[in-house]
Amino acid sequence: MTQSIRRRIALSGRISRFRQDARLGQERVFFKLLQRTSDTAFGRHYGFDDILRSDKPLEAFKQSVPLCDYDGMHPWWLRAEAGEPNVTWPGKIKFFALSSGTSGAPSKHIPVTKDMIRAVQAASVRQLLTLRKFNLGATALQRKILTLSGSTTLQDFGHHYKGDVSGINVKHIPYIIRTLKKPQTRNRQAGRL
Repeated sequence: MTQSIRRRIALSGRISRFRQDARLGQERVFFKLLQRTSDTAFGRHYGFDDILRSDKPLEAFKQSVPLCDYDGMHPWWLRAEAGEPNVTWPGKIKFFALSSGTSGAPSKHIPVTKDMIRAVQAASVRQLLTLRKFNLGATALQRKILTLSGSTTLQDFGHHYKGDVSGINVKHIPYIIRTLKKPQTRNRQAGRL
């Protein structure tokens, strides 16, 4: 058997395992999300606790929760935007990202949760740490990192802020990355948010 065929066989086995692992990973995330949101207004409305106890949770979810777009979620998110806690995600939503507005439609207000911000922070650190896998030389990691984002100006609505999702993320860049990035954030409110 040639080297090329051996590699293809090994690769097909890895792809098959990846697909199986991906399905199991998605199921874990599905259960984790249902558990996390079962005590929200959305979770109670659609019976997430009952779904979790059912013999076939995925089928029960499909039967109970309608497939919807932004317009279907908008009434729920309006409640969160008004300051109501535990609507679609535990706790109060402090940030709403404004979409750019497609085809002339007005901007959509998309909730950005603390958990989402933490996930972006963790991904930022992981990305930075992967740089050491590339043989860039010692000086590459001693230089500033150019960061590009939308506007970092957030509108203060009292109990929440609105702005570009990249601007929201820039306000929450982990300290280790903030010291390496260029340009530096000069907004005094960044620490307060």
